[in-house]
Amino acid sequence: MNIPSISSIHSFRLYHLYAAAGSAAFFGFIFGFESGIITNASFYMQHDEAMQPINQTFLYILMIIAPGSAAIASLLAAPISDHFGRKKAIISAIVCDTIGALLCSLSLNKQMLIVGRIIIGFALGFGSSVVPVYISEISSPHCRGFLLTSFQMFITFGLASANIVAGISSHVECIYAKWRLMLSFTTLPTLIQFFVFLFMPESPRWLCANDQQDEGIRVTQWLHRNDEKLQQEEIDRLNIYIGYKERLKEMLGGGWRVMHLTRDMHALQQILLGCMLQIFQQLSAINAIIHHSSAIIRSARVKEVKSIIWLSCVILVINFLSTIIPMLIIERFGRRKVLLTSVAGVIFALICMGFSFGYVSRDSVITQPLNATLEDVIPDFIPYFKHCAQLENCNLCTKDEHCGFCMPNNFPTYGYCLPIDQKASVIESKSLIGPCSFVNNSMRYDWMDDYCATGYAILLLVPLVTFIVFFACGYAPSSWIINAEIYPMWARSICVSIAAFCNCSFLHLRSSYNGCIRVLLHFLIRNKRHKFGGFRKNGQT
Repeated sequence: MNIPSISSIHSFRLYHLYAAAGSAAFFGFIFGFESGIITNASFYMQHDEAMQPINQTFLYILMIIAPGSAAIASLLAAPISDHFGRKKAIISAIVCDTIGALLCSLSLNKQMLIVGRIIIGFALGFGSSVVPVYISEISSPHCRGFLLTSFQMFITFGLASANIVAGISSHVECIYAKWRLMLSFTTLPTLIQFFVFLFMPESPRWLCANDQQDEGIRVTQWLHRNDEKLQQEEIDRLNIYIGYKERLKEMLGGGWRVMHLTRDMHALQQILLGCMLQIFQQLSAINAIIHHSSAIIRSARVKEVKSIIWLSCVILVINFLSTIIPMLIIERFGRRKVLLTSVAGVIFALICMGFSFGYVSRDSVITQPLNATLEDVIPDFIPYFKHCAQLENCNLCTKDEHCGFCMPNNFPTYGYCLPIDQKASVIESKSLIGPCSFVNNSMRYDWMDDYCATGYAILLLVPLVTFIVFFACGYAPSSWIINAEIYPMWARSICVSIAAFCNCSFLHLRSSYNGCIRVLLHFLIRNKRHKFGGFRKNGQT
């Protein structure tokens, strides 16, 4: 097999092609940034009177509303991009995100913020469905994997940038402006992408499919203008597609492509493969693991929000840098080898992570009761006091939705399992009774309601970073690359949209499953407070 060299893939002779593909792939930055910034922004919303009251239900809705609307938009992307063109669909996604970001940053109330996130979700759904199709249709086979991987690279760059922007914004003195600055940041890059992409061409294959063959050939010549041999090869492929288009019309017989798709067994097998790749990518728990990195940082007794945000940046920067590796090897070693190697590494890291968490949980700080005087008086009128006091260690205590662990700073060998104050804000959680019932008592006591302090944080960080590196090296980009390549041309946009729907639908499912159950319980039992695994006071997405 003739494997192209790295130098030929990165040849600057195709700078027109790289400019068009890169300007489209930059939407991945928007996708990653919008997915990551909302959790950081929620830290500071509690100080804005317009957003009051802040509770767990509102935070959960705020997190899932964008992926939900993105899932719906991804299904609409195929017919819209088929009718109006790939370029117009991408531009509409850019405009939607700009409008949504402005609405969020200028929100006068919670309803306006939710509407802004819905619009952003529609933008993300459109972009994640159309951008891979556009890149696959304009690129040559020898560099298609490289260019499609750049979309995932921009996603990880966006995730890392979200934490960096949050870290910078956390130093702004005006606390009311912090979260608004975070949510407004994408307006500048989206405006730049909008004006750049206006000068980029439409997909030549879409042009040929819509009876604009001459324009399609002209665009192909422009994309490969400095490589005559490659230019002729692409024109030959385009002519083959033009001939195929006529047979396609006869095959479809004027009917809907979706209906023909349901009768094509081979295409159904391909779409099953593509959807399962996207689903298993999310079910590998990447979002939950990235979120848990902040909990591990806190378990090392790092308490300041600014420090946690900046330390979390390191994890996300590693994620970004690891995505560059498949860009360099995907064309040389092929999709299958890169994907299988990545999956094997992910499985190994998950097994190591499981053993590490098991070992650390066995070393959990033990629980001691409060003094005898309080024990005799409190249980009659303090809810869950007896229940929490029966839990033997920090690990069991913080797993219970009604309890938290209060531990002295100077003697981290014991602590008190105490009921959580239901009236405390989500961000400033504290106990209902005891030394951790005062927020300003943090100099003497540590209050933990979703993690436990440990001296073995490094045992958790090593397999976590290993997982992220292996995931970014193949699992993450392969789902986009394979989905953009395996489908027949007549069904590509539809199938990629369905696969993107699966990706958006499962985006936060793994990391927020417990939160979903507890939100349902919240509506059934109004006077209960429920903790959410994915949305704690210092959590990351």
